[in-house]
Amino acid sequence: MFGYYSILKQDNELIFTLKGITHFWGYENSQGNLIYDFLKSKRFFVGSKCPVMWHFCVKEELDFLLKERLPSLEINGEPTLIIDIKPSENSEEVFIVELFDIWGWTNEFWTNILYNCKILIEENRETFINKSDNTYEVVYKKLIKNSFHLSIDKYNESKFIFSFNSINARFFNNEIRGTVRLPWSAPANSSANSVLLWNEPLSYFRNCLQEADLKYHLF
Repeated sequence: MFGYYSILKQDNELIFTLKGITHFWGYENSQGNLIYDFLKSKRFFVGSKCPVMWHFCVKEELDFLLKERLPSLEINGEPTLIIDIKPSENSEEVFIVELFDIWGWTNEFWTNILYNCKILIEENRETFINKSDNTYEVVYKKLIKNSFHLSIDKYNESKFIFSFNSINARFFNNEIRGTVRLPWSAPANSSANSVLLWNEPLSYFRNCLQEADLKYHLF
């Protein structure tokens, strides 16, 4: 699950509250493709040549994008993007991260993407039961899905985690568009599928992480 959350500071805590659900890719010209909307709003691809390298800094650019894309969405506080890594109600883990950056490398065939996230909650069923008199299911649905608190100290000490994926989007006619066959979709599940990074995109992502390390102290 990908969600819009608000962050409110209260004493020495940060309160994260779910405000809406989104998707990072999907069909173009819909409200379910955050990355496409971001790329379309930037318009910095005009005159570009392949490959196109781009960066979506959530902390700096999400507020503007939401006002342009979802003006009716009420965010009382700082907006942010939260990813529920284990969204199934049957999962015995709770793994929630905050998205800080999306870096992309796009050529005329596909797009490679690197995500930089901060780990907010990483718990299993046993530790949650020990923390609450409620059942795991109640805590999971009501506390984690809708709202949760973190101390500022814990938030500042949280580690970062990274993820790669490839999507069927290409640079064409001065913009990034979904491919004709499988627009804005990830490769089908397969035991042989993995993210393939040639030297050029790998070098680009390495430079992205080096720059982000100066900003966030990733390593």
